[in-house]
Amino acid sequence: MHILVAQDPAVMSPVLEACAGHQVDEATTVSQAKDLLAHNVYDAIIVGVHFDESRAMELIAWLRQERPNMPIVMVRLKHSDFEETFRRTARALKKVGSICSYLELEGDKAWREKIQKALRKCVDLEISLSDAH
Repeated sequence: MHILVAQDPAVMSPVLEACAGHQVDEATTVSQAKDLLAHNVYDAIIVGVHFDESRAMELIAWLRQERPNMPIVMVRLKHSDFEETFRRTARALKKVGSICSYLELEGDKAWREKIQKALRKCVDLEISLSDAH
């Protein structure tokens, strides 16, 4: 699986660890993520809530327009004063199909397994959608 991880560098390593065994590219800014997406084909993207000074929503909106079938896993790995806002936003994004999963992993001992399961779920969903066409 080829995965793009768009994450705050301060919490990038746990996400990369969870993606061990896959081909992974890293982006720490929206412009870097867009450039990588322009030159590569990805099976999924992991976007951190705090990505590029909380510009995750900007990247997700761009992805929905430019890559509408890109499976997205949104993760929160560190504390925020806006956690409830993130939860409501993520629920709304999931409900309309803009993201596959939203994971709140701060302090979660099973973070690795949850990221891996979310990636498998997104890719399985993508495969079933493409089979339907």
